[in-house]
Parts: sequence; C-alpha cells; structure tokens
Amino acid sequence: MNSKEGNIEGVDFYILLCTKIVFTFSKPFTCPWGQQFSVGDMVVGGKYYQKWGRSESSYVLLRSSNVAFIHVYHIRAIKFPMLPVDLRVQGNDLVYRFPEYAEDGIRQSIVAIEL
Repeated sequence: MNSKEGNIEGVDFYILLCTKIVFTFSKPFTCPWGQQFSVGDMVVGGKYYQKWGRSESSYVLLRSSNVAFIHVYHIRAIKFPMLPVDLRVQGNDLVYRFPEYAEDGIRQSIVAIEL
C-alpha cells in the first residue's frame, strides 16, 4: 500500500497481510496506528510486515502488533506470496521473502500514480 514520502521507516510502500475483508465504518474511527476514518470509508484491516536484516526482500510479519486499517484506495497490489525462508528471528517468528516480481509490479503502480 502507499506510504507517505519521507516516512520515518524510509520505505516507498508498506506490505500488509489482510485479515479483515473490505468493509465500511459506521462511525468515525482512529486505528491504533493513528489513521483516521470517517463514516462510510471503505477499508481493509491486517498486520504489517517489517523489513528484516540486510536483504531488501526479507520481511517479518508483525503478528503481535495491532491490526492496521487502511483505505482501499491505498492498495496497490493484492494476492502475492510472502515466501517463508529457513530463518527465524527472536520470538521464533518466521522470516519471509518478498518476490522480486511483486515488488516490480508495486513500483510500476506507484510510478503510475505519481504521473
């Protein structure tokens, strides 16, 4: 999904594992990550992946974090695999590989939005 330019994580986009299908809010809501929503906003919910280690394609699912909610119009790609690799981090969390073709598709989408 989209990220703000100059974000503190220094990333061009975020990866979210969707755990809640598209729905609309019936009252104003602020998610635990600070995103604000109005009545009728169409959103999805899920857990963030965070870059991990030195590899540009390595990520860890923040499975213990709060659910994040995002507007559906911020979604840039859907249904691509996050492939588990034979590596675990503290807390026994799996490390995942973000496929290059999925990243290429997302980057092309971001370029198209900026035009």
